[in-house]
Parts: sequence; structure tokens; C-alpha cells
Amino acid sequence: MKHFYLLLTLYTISLIAVCSLVFYFLLIRPSVGHLAGKLDQTTKDLSGLKDQVAQIKLTVDRLEVRTTTFNDRVRGIQSTLDTTVGSDSAQIDRLTAVNLQIDQKLTELNNAPTPPTDMALGFVKIGSPAWKAVDVYASANVSSLSVGQLKNTTVYPYLQKQSGWYEVRIGIAATGWVPATYVTETNGL
Repeated sequence: MKHFYLLLTLYTISLIAVCSLVFYFLLIRPSVGHLAGKLDQTTKDLSGLKDQVAQIKLTVDRLEVRTTTFNDRVRGIQSTLDTTVGSDSAQIDRLTAVNLQIDQKLTELNNAPTPPTDMALGFVKIGSPAWKAVDVYASANVSSLSVGQLKNTTVYPYLQKQSGWYEVRIGIAATGWVPATYVTETNGL
């Protein structure tokens, strides 16, 4: 039971950390001087961020449902353990195996893809192997906030093309814009 609560606590802390990082990179990170100089652009960016916050809320709701399902499974496993585990070494081995199953299920839960609410039109990847990463912006403008980076070894779905920019999905509910000059379309492999 201790492992379950420890895993649940770690899972909750991870979720809070992800939300905190999103908050930090989207709202706090830019310097005050930069924000003062770009107040009009930031106002435009904030309207786009409202949609991202709504998507994050949907993701959190989905994770809460998954957590409840996971907790029910863990309770079932723990109930089985309570009736079968004694003090001999064979039973301790069974307990270890069940703990491994719990760890695997938690990993599956954390890595489970969330179905997107919109369909990708295609896929893009960084256009040059010499580039390790490319910045992704909140809007189709290099003066807007940087919301993340594309990594060289990853293929990303894009949702739309607009005036030399691709809107790409960079997380479960996060999207951003990357200049078309830095990416090439690919078949998704």
C-alpha cells in the first residue's frame, strides 16, 4: 500500500510540475522589459493561450479519469495481495512481481497518448541534420513567445500551413508555430 501511495504522490507531483512548467514558460519567463516593448503582440498571444489553457484543462480531466481507473486496478491488485501474500520468500517474490506490474501500468498511463481533438494534415521534421533544435512560437511571428522546441530526431504532426509557417503539435495539448524554412514535410515515419 505504501508503494501505491508513493507512486500516486509521485504521479501527482509530476502533473503539478508539468503544469507549473507550462505556466512558467508561457507567462513568467519573458523579461519585464521585453513584455513592455511587445505589449501589443503579447496581448494577441494571450488570446491564443486561452485556447491552450482550455486544451490543458481537458488533458487534466482525462488524466484524472485515467488516475481513477489506475487506482481501481491498484486496489484490485492490493486486495489480491492481501489474501495471498504471507511471510515466506515465495510470497515476497509475488509481491515484488506485483509491484513491477504497478510500475509498468503507471508507465503505460504516463505514456498513453491522448487522442487529439483535431486531425493532423501531415508531418514535419527539422530540415537540416546539422540543427539540433528549432524554436516553436506561440503565433506565426518570431517576435511572439517561444513555447518550446522541435528536436532533430522527432517527427511532429502539423495542423495547418499559413504564410510560410506550420502549426505543429508539440505535446499532448500544446501547439505552436514554426517557420517553414526550418522544417520539411515527411511521411510521418
